[in-house]
Amino acid sequence: MEESPSCGTRRQASQRKVVMLKGHKQEVSTLAFHPSTGLLASGSGDETVRLWDTATGKTTATFTCPDSVESVAFSPDGKTVAAGFSAFSSSEETALLWPVP
Repeated sequence: MEESPSCGTRRQASQRKVVMLKGHKQEVSTLAFHPSTGLLASGSGDETVRLWDTATGKTTATFTCPDSVESVAFSPDGKTVAAGFSAFSSSEETALLWPVP
């Protein structure tokens, strides 16, 4: 297996490209693929949502939440990303929305 140091890509014996996405400071709890592009959204216990370019392995945007992210989703048209979380200070579940850059 060959490794490229720039974004953690590897080529397996079958020549399929594997991209290791590194950037979250805590465990990743949720993932969602964009409906029409190569973007991937990830949510983490580090209270961030990251958008990744799956071709390069690079973060294209980072959004901050007030608590650990439990779910992420793209709108059907792909123009908005949503994150769901439960605030420790209340029993209410909350969602935040951001435009996809």
